[in-house]
Amino acid sequence: MRKSRSRAPPRAAAAAPTPPVNAPATPAASTPASTAAAAPSADDVRRALLEPPPEGRDCLRFPTFCKYQVMSRVVLAMNVREKRNVFQHMRDLVLSEAEGTCHTFLPWYGLTLGEFSIFQRR
Repeated sequence: MRKSRSRAPPRAAAAAPTPPVNAPATPAASTPASTAAAAPSADDVRRALLEPPPEGRDCLRFPTFCKYQVMSRVVLAMNVREKRNVFQHMRDLVLSEAEGTCHTFLPWYGLTLGEFSIFQRR
């Protein structure tokens, strides 16, 4: 014979939960809907991300931040052979007296020499 499990008696219907002591007071019912904070539209968010920062503020926008994250991951994922290859190209530019600057683009990595030098650690 199987022993039946005893079940707990059903709980009584719970009353409305009480807010925590530190919870802010809820707005009064008479508050007009126009003062309530509305969620920003997709156009507002896009404009805020892509427009230049306000005068006097020097901040990094989200797309630029993502670009730098990708660049740092590419450089950190390079093996020693790839890093030596980049340094060999740097030496070749100096020896050939070509116009190799920090803006010289490395198309096979998608980086410039300056960006490589910023994120290169070892």
